[in-house]
Amino acid sequence: MNTTDFTHIEIIEPAPIEFTFDAIGWSILLVAVVLMVLVFAMMRIRGYQKNKYRREAINTIINQQFENAEVLIRTLSLVLKTVAISTYGREKVGALSGAHWLNFLIETCPKINRYDMELVVEGTFNLELVREMDAVRQNELKRSVTYWIQHHA
Repeated sequence: MNTTDFTHIEIIEPAPIEFTFDAIGWSILLVAVVLMVLVFAMMRIRGYQKNKYRREAINTIINQQFENAEVLIRTLSLVLKTVAISTYGREKVGALSGAHWLNFLIETCPKINRYDMELVVEGTFNLELVREMDAVRQNELKRSVTYWIQHHA
């Protein structure tokens, strides 16, 4: 066996390599990241535009001052029907009234307060149910209708 003593040899280290973005992989990564950001932004914009009807309906309910409970019930009913028609189509929703309309509202948003929806649906036809409604109850109805608008299937 030949053993050599390397202790007296001076080891010369190469100069450190500088980091640059000149490699083609960095360009490909940049293009991929830009495309992902653009796709994500387009999806968010489409979702925002798609839910414009929800924002408008909620603004109608929140920003409008109602002189009495009868006007409130009529407005809530109109907003519900308008949102349902814009979402599900006139053929499916337009002719619904009474119990069929109530069942539709509950089926499309199962966690909704059934009593509030009954009051909105029946109060439209029988205003005696809502004449003596206080402001707290009116706000609860607004919240329920707003919840349906936000969470319907």
